[in-house]
Amino acid sequence: MRITILLFCLSGLIATGVDVPEDNARDVLENAVKKLALKDIQLNLEVKTTDGKGNSKSRTMEVSFAMFDDLKKVLVEITAPENIRGTRILATDYPDKKGIIEVYMPSTGKTRKFRSNNRKLKIIGSEIPINHFSGTAYAGYEISVAETVIVDGDKCYKIKLNSPDETEVLIVYISYEGEQLFRIESYDSLGDLTGVTELSDYFRIDIPGAGDFYPRLVSVKNLKNGKASNMEIIKIVPLKEIRKTDFEL
Repeated sequence: MRITILLFCLSGLIATGVDVPEDNARDVLENAVKKLALKDIQLNLEVKTTDGKGNSKSRTMEVSFAMFDDLKKVLVEITAPENIRGTRILATDYPDKKGIIEVYMPSTGKTRKFRSNNRKLKIIGSEIPINHFSGTAYAGYEISVAETVIVDGDKCYKIKLNSPDETEVLIVYISYEGEQLFRIESYDSLGDLTGVTELSDYFRIDIPGAGDFYPRLVSVKNLKNGKASNMEIIKIVPLKEIRKTDFEL
């Protein structure tokens, strides 16, 4: 099964043999990731997760983006189902240090803090990494290989990243035109494919002052536990009269 999925992921991919300088690759990666962190906008999302037995769960949530001086903040609030309603996740990106993710659980009344480059943190009941919404998601990763390849007839960047603890290798694919992140493959220290994330259906945020593109659909497959999550944007709402207190837990 793992071999089948791997072949599927690599189908249509042909290396062009053109290396990309590391500095250029870092800029491309940062630009692509920053596009996932918007400003003064709230997204209403629906996330559906299925396990290997066909059981499914749904989550609805609101994701709000704002910027205060040089601080970028993203607030995720789960609105359904009822048993985890009110769970809030706050990601703060700093210009001069690693970002912080705070998670508040209404069931315990406690808040926990994590570094934003921790890819093991996921939105409750899903396979969606919390740092998907962080502009510094891969700040601690080192680039080992960067080149251009052809995927489904289109030129793109292929960048290989090593995690700080050397337990994970990521291969990210970014479109050459527009620098949009569209696929992430995760491998363990043994080189086995453990997960695939696909971002698709990029569309322009049709809100004055935004002018950015965003993926309408995000699909995450965990090959270790057989779970898969699909996240879809249902509605976009501009935020007005934003206060700092609105982005606190």
